[in-house]
Amino acid sequence: MGVLEQLSYEQRLQLVVGQDRELALITTGPDGLVVDWNAGAEALFGWTGQEMAGQPLTLIFTPADIADGVPAREMQGAADRGSAADTRWHRRKDGSDVFVQGALVALRLPDGTLAGFAKRVREASLALTLRQSEATLRAMINATPHMVWSADAAGQCDYFNDKMLAFTGLPQQALMGEGWAASVDPEDLPAVREAWNQAVRGATSLAIGFRLRHHSGCYRWVLCRAEPVLDAHGAVTRWMGTSTDIHDQKIADARLRDARQRLEATLSAGSIGTWNYNLVEDRVHADRNMAQLHGIRADSGEGLAPELFFAAIHEDDRAEVRECIERAISGGNQFSAHYRVPLPFGQVRHIDARGKVEYAADGSPLWFPGAAIDITALRASQEELRMREARYRTLFNAIDEGFIVLEMVYGEQGAIVDHRYLEANDAVAAIIGRRDMVGKLASEVFPDYSLAWHEMFAQVLRSGETMRFIAEIHGRKRWIDFSICKIGDDSPDQVAVFLRDITEMKRREEALRRGEERYRALFNSIEQGFAVIEMIDDADGNPYDFRFLEVNPALGRITGLQEVVGKTLRELVPNPNPDWIAEYGRVVRTGEALQRIDYSAALDGWLDVSAVRVGPAEHRQLALVFSDVTERRRHDEALQTLAEDLARANLRQHEFLATLAHELRNPLAPIRASLELMRLSPDGATVAKAQEIMTRQVDHMVHLVDDLLDLARITSGKIVLKKAPVLLQYVLRGAAEAALPLIRARHHAFRQHVDQEPMWMEGDANRLVQVVSNLLTNAAKYTPEHGAVTLSARREGDHARIEVADNGIGIAPEAQPHVFEMFSQAGAGGALAYGGLGIGLNLVKRLTEKHGGTVRLESAGAGQGATFTLLLPLREAPPASAAPSEAPAPPATRPARILVVDDNIDAADMLGQILQFEGHEVTVAYDAGDALAHAARFQPEVAVLDIGLPGMNGLQLAEALRGEAGLGEVKLIALTGWGTEQDRRRTRAAGFDAHLTKPVSIDALHAQIAQLVS
Repeated sequence: MGVLEQLSYEQRLQLVVGQDRELALITTGPDGLVVDWNAGAEALFGWTGQEMAGQPLTLIFTPADIADGVPAREMQGAADRGSAADTRWHRRKDGSDVFVQGALVALRLPDGTLAGFAKRVREASLALTLRQSEATLRAMINATPHMVWSADAAGQCDYFNDKMLAFTGLPQQALMGEGWAASVDPEDLPAVREAWNQAVRGATSLAIGFRLRHHSGCYRWVLCRAEPVLDAHGAVTRWMGTSTDIHDQKIADARLRDARQRLEATLSAGSIGTWNYNLVEDRVHADRNMAQLHGIRADSGEGLAPELFFAAIHEDDRAEVRECIERAISGGNQFSAHYRVPLPFGQVRHIDARGKVEYAADGSPLWFPGAAIDITALRASQEELRMREARYRTLFNAIDEGFIVLEMVYGEQGAIVDHRYLEANDAVAAIIGRRDMVGKLASEVFPDYSLAWHEMFAQVLRSGETMRFIAEIHGRKRWIDFSICKIGDDSPDQVAVFLRDITEMKRREEALRRGEERYRALFNSIEQGFAVIEMIDDADGNPYDFRFLEVNPALGRITGLQEVVGKTLRELVPNPNPDWIAEYGRVVRTGEALQRIDYSAALDGWLDVSAVRVGPAEHRQLALVFSDVTERRRHDEALQTLAEDLARANLRQHEFLATLAHELRNPLAPIRASLELMRLSPDGATVAKAQEIMTRQVDHMVHLVDDLLDLARITSGKIVLKKAPVLLQYVLRGAAEAALPLIRARHHAFRQHVDQEPMWMEGDANRLVQVVSNLLTNAAKYTPEHGAVTLSARREGDHARIEVADNGIGIAPEAQPHVFEMFSQAGAGGALAYGGLGIGLNLVKRLTEKHGGTVRLESAGAGQGATFTLLLPLREAPPASAAPSEAPAPPATRPARILVVDDNIDAADMLGQILQFEGHEVTVAYDAGDALAHAARFQPEVAVLDIGLPGMNGLQLAEALRGEAGLGEVKLIALTGWGTEQDRRRTRAAGFDAHLTKPVSIDALHAQIAQLVS
């Protein structure tokens, strides 16, 4: 085992640390006082370990760093991050400075406690030299005209020279990393990133041009090059690159390229190719057009073999072209040759080639430049001209229109005095009726020749413009369409006259004009909108839009669209109905007419539209006729709604009448049974029981009739509320007393939660009692026996909130919106299941609203019970003198003489007997005549009259009674089934003192009689 191996790790480490004179290793406590100072530290700084033990480490820092707080920041940085770089100047014992490089490391115990610091540094004179070299390099880089930059091995830029910063106008920090990318033109950036990433991944050179934003805000072209810097192993250590402003060169190249392209385009448009034959090297330099004319590959720049061109020439022309070239070279003559170049499918190209040889000073031939022109079109036009002349002659003699060629004849003054016919086809004779015109003067052919022709011919010859006019040949009663034109520039004295007999066309035009006038009159006067449209398809061939070609005035009135001709629907209406456009497309495609009524959201109305195709499908035109049927549609819908409402009303009326009949029959059955029971068993107890039953049933019938009358009064607006200050607790007590018999009969638990604080309101106490009692009665009726009914009331702001709740059968959600409608039944099963006419809740709503309140229903559904909530306005408590007092006791009734008149004998007799039992003296009559006779003898104090008497009615009878001697003071009481306010006004006007409705309460009748006779 060696010596070192016998030592412990700590001993070996101590040897290394103590004897390494290249590395200075110093340890300090947390306070920065030196603990260890190795040989390297002694060699570097000059102090021994004994001298530095317990001394502050700041001794080795320069005074400037100490003043700047560098030692403290270095220790704090090491404590925070574990280590702190230390590359700077330090102070030796002898006062000299040394440049060192290293780090200060924090020493921590296993529990994280900071034990002190270790500073390891070595002399870095070489690094300083490198820094100075780097500064020199940076100065050189900034002196170069290029923008210089560098990046780390990963491609993250870490340096830009001043030229780069000046070009971009950005600071170093903005360009670092990938910040430079923000200055690249967005169109070029993807390609630049890809090229840079490929170079970084492959460690290959980069060369790419792109646009970089200049500090002026515009983008300029730059050429960017980069090379990787490799270490000894070939690994990339960093990148060095340049960017050169090539914008001006780029623009110049583009202009040069554009000029070259224009030249080539000009030559190409003229089918001209150029060549330059190097006679010394025997190579032909030809442009692209020259190669294309001969069907060979383009010149790559090295020239082409002449044989390639000779091989392209037609074999019959090849030898002659060679001879022409040889003559031009040997004799110095102009080269000119015409030859053919075969093309596919038996076609040929005709070439006209021309050139001239250039010679050296010694006379030897050097260059042979020239040009080749494609004259295929020229040859074709020559052939076409020959064929056209043949066709002209054929057409000249075959057409039905007349054609004449004229030559002017001039006088001594240079003015046209006549003209000679040079050519005339056969149709001329048929049109104007003259033959053998050719070679003759017009004055010879037409003795009455008009001199106006001279001026027309002169004008055409001067202007060169065609003159056209229509004239009538009076002798032949025919219309001729004349066209006069000059014949070329080479024939200044010749014109051609084209004659077309348009007599039939004029007749058709006249008929068409009259038809068009009729069409326009109809077009502009009809109430329906009319339009001719042209369909427009999208890129997939589907109907997308249409254009208005023609419209009548009614279209603007109906749609509000003005000046639509030439515009598309989408230009006028941003979001048209795509279904309409698709339907119109189907009409164009199939030819099947369309008629539909549809709603237009853009016009907010209904249109009746008819569409029919105009012409063949390829014309894609439609005629549209449409009417605004919005009002008709609304009228139809209103009629439909009215019909449905009437049907529902009729159904409800039938249901109401059936229910009314049922409700009226129900009490009649126990009344009839009670009468039969009284007949069979007339003992007192039986009679009393029967009377109780009959009274209850009659009261029920009276309640039904009163509800009907109230409903009629409210519906007609004739009900009058007798409003006065009323205590709400009084109303609720009255309503509870009215409904309590039914609640008890059905064995319900009845709970009341009414605030004790007095709540006053302005209202009709009787009507309010009626409202609440109706709700309580409904709750009792529609709740199965042994249920629960709750009445609660409390103040809510300036309103009273009254709730009537039950746990009964509830109301289905779909029925809830209708519960307050007339003849509607609140619960499931309808009137026949629970009784009632279906008008109670309607009365509740109407009477509540007449008091300025509202009523609301809440029910979770069938079987979940229901709660009706009233909100009624409250008022301040009235003064004590204005509060309602107990009603005065009715006056005592004294016996009186009473006349009862009713055509219902049973009713009259029964009422008479009742009044007699009360102690009155009564006589009964069954019509007006008997009444007047009895009154004269009986002299009644009170007359109770039915209004609906046969013959003389009750109103007339009252007037007659007042007129009888001694009866002027008789008190008249109307007892009738008519109970509206209008009925009461009529009885008052007839002189009646009171108005009671049937069936009358005997107590009310007694009270009225007592009041009248008191």
